[in-house]
Amino acid sequence: MDGVVAGKTQVKEQDERVLRPRPKTRVNAMKKHTYTYTPSCKALVVFSKPTVDLYQEPYLNEIEDLSIDNAAAFQVDLTKFPRVKRLTIATKEPYTLDDLAHLQQLEEINTNCSLPESVTELSQLKTIKLSDQALLHAPVTLKDAAVTSLSLYYAPEGELPIPMPDFVYQMTQLEELDLTLCNFSELSEEINRLTQLKVLKIRCSMTYLSDFPSLSGLLNLRHLEINGETVQGQLRPKFALFSKVLEQVCQLSELETLDISSWYPKNQKERIAFEGKKNSLPDIFDRFHKLKKLTIAWMKLDYLPPSIFQLHSLEELNIVANYLAEEELDHLQRQLPQLKIVGRGHNKSRF
Repeated sequence: MDGVVAGKTQVKEQDERVLRPRPKTRVNAMKKHTYTYTPSCKALVVFSKPTVDLYQEPYLNEIEDLSIDNAAAFQVDLTKFPRVKRLTIATKEPYTLDDLAHLQQLEEINTNCSLPESVTELSQLKTIKLSDQALLHAPVTLKDAAVTSLSLYYAPEGELPIPMPDFVYQMTQLEELDLTLCNFSELSEEINRLTQLKVLKIRCSMTYLSDFPSLSGLLNLRHLEINGETVQGQLRPKFALFSKVLEQVCQLSELETLDISSWYPKNQKERIAFEGKKNSLPDIFDRFHKLKKLTIAWMKLDYLPPSIFQLHSLEELNIVANYLAEEELDHLQRQLPQLKIVGRGHNKSRF
């Protein structure tokens, strides 16, 4: 199933994949030809074109977690799995899923297959993870689905970047939007229509953007991640874009977690906050009175902005892979004794 996501890139930190990994085969798993059933977690993995006896198995009505590879190679009959809650299904060739209306227990679907319009008839469906052709050919009815969490992955080899598809901005019931390794050329200010968003994650998806939209309409946002390069070998976004990102971050004073890691200048001319040869961040953190977790890893920082020392609600600060001096971190710990500092052992001052 991992074949749908980029298989050759190495991630610095463990990121969620758009396609869920298969359930691990346990000791009590029953393997038969081209599929494996694990009774303890009611999970079935179909890893090749199944033999005809699959549909004769006595446990089909019990399956809650169904994973299917290469759906286009056979006509999978999903009506045989009425109690499925989590469906992971991939295709190597273009493939549209059949009517899903009978899967009334379905809570999550993770696919690069095109979805049918009947997806809106699934009242329990709250999470959709789409990649490649599924993203390009999303049904117009998707905006009417009960989905509150949407994850997108789009990095087809040899294809040009595209604007984020319009259907995303129409899903105004979304509470969580996750863009992971998306080759998008544009994010529209239409994103402010998603007024129910509580979580926005933009990871490894800034490479081809020339501008960054206003986020001023996302008043319910509490958790924000906007990373630069976090995949080794990925083309880094232009560092000039980071200033525009920070402008929008500053509009969101109700944030509780903020991750702006992996943005760093190529040279001294690109720096936006510095003292002599020392690099830092703009001193903007005094407006985040509710901030509990801040991640500023992999940013080549030589010192911290003073306002971080005043974040009395801060519970965790991730500083992995910077150049912060021990003396400054000791001072920070005295100033904020409740603070957990992650990554102290991965810092060494350059001066």
